[in-house]
Amino acid sequence: MNRLSDNVAYLIGGILLTILLIGVNLTVILPLMDESLYKPSSRARPMSATEEKGFAIYKREGCWYCHSMQVRRTESDVKLWAGGNKELVSKPGDYVYMWPALWGTQRNGPDLMWVGSRGISVERQVEHLKDPRKFVPYSNMPSYDHLPEDELLALAEFIMSRKP
Repeated sequence: MNRLSDNVAYLIGGILLTILLIGVNLTVILPLMDESLYKPSSRARPMSATEEKGFAIYKREGCWYCHSMQVRRTESDVKLWAGGNKELVSKPGDYVYMWPALWGTQRNGPDLMWVGSRGISVERQVEHLKDPRKFVPYSNMPSYDHLPEDELLALAEFIMSRKP
């Protein structure tokens, strides 16, 4: 009787494993084979060397923890981060030149996907990075005044390059 129950357990385990593998294949593997995910959108463009340096600093300093770079289809996202333009909802092709695409873990600060089109200069962005409370008195963003000037400028250039 014990041998029969072991065989049934192995059979059930095998069936469950097969179902799991089919599910992973359908939800992860097959979508990654969709070539349209890897084609640049009309908004995507390669980054300059300075922007790439700024992106590396953006990753290193953890800016993406609080600032997303993904405009979702929700009404509030379209209104706030895309200026009401539904065409500016993020698409996979927008991130072709950004690897990895860092969408953020929580949105404590404003979305940065199209921040470059908001009319802010790179110089003002550097000042904001040095002293965020100068512009937003109750900001919980840390100061990046500890960064060398060239890194502040590269980070600001990367941030301001995000525009449709």
